[in-house]
Amino acid sequence: MNTNLNGKVVVITGGTFGIGRAAAELFLKEGCKVVVCGSRPDPVAQLNREALQRRVPLLGVAVNVADSAALEQLFRTTEQAFGGIDILLNNACIGCADGFMTLTDEYWRRSLQINLIAVTEGCRMVIPYLRKRGGGCIINTSSLGGRIGSTGRSIYSVTKAGVNAYTRALALELEDDNIRVNAVAPGMIGTDMVKKNHPDPDDYRSLGRSAVLQRMGEPEEIAATMVFLASDAARGMTGQILEVTGGKCVVQDPDYSWHQ
Repeated sequence: MNTNLNGKVVVITGGTFGIGRAAAELFLKEGCKVVVCGSRPDPVAQLNREALQRRVPLLGVAVNVADSAALEQLFRTTEQAFGGIDILLNNACIGCADGFMTLTDEYWRRSLQINLIAVTEGCRMVIPYLRKRGGGCIINTSSLGGRIGSTGRSIYSVTKAGVNAYTRALALELEDDNIRVNAVAPGMIGTDMVKKNHPDPDDYRSLGRSAVLQRMGEPEEIAATMVFLASDAARGMTGQILEVTGGKCVVQDPDYSWHQ
């Protein structure tokens, strides 16, 4: 497949681990220039050391996406480093720490700020840069949890449902700007964090058994979907939420809780 992504500039929030890092590597393979941000300075510094050793156009920037000024600086830094921006991948998020009744107000607000508000602010800030290039692409990371419920994940589901609604609405608003807006909604993905939290192999494998494919998804599978959405192969797609879940809930009622 000819993606026609060579030379494009990609910004990825939450790009030092998991899905974001896998996406960074795939975009690099497509010939893109990539800027990723992470909230912790040490992984960002390590990424920059590796990029220098490998001599690839990859730049890490330490940014807390909940900080609007820092987020805006991320886009300025990208333009200074690579001359513009063509693609934004809003990937940074946090999970749900506990059930609704035991969550603190502080964690509830932090989840909204990082998982939803930072997505909307990132889009608002990047749109002028995309317009300068004559158009572009925005990809938001959602979740299957944005469509169905799950015990202990109510706040997370609220934020991801908001991402879905925002993705569709923004696609309509930008219809005259040659800017496509889509989202990817993963199911259970075998990131390093999930593997760390489930060290027992049987326990880990059980997490994927409710999917039709009977296994956990891998970060690279989500990253490949993101590359597809950014490419010319998906030039007819906007306002879409692509679920990559291994078939989870395909044969279930949409309101069926995925913990059952």
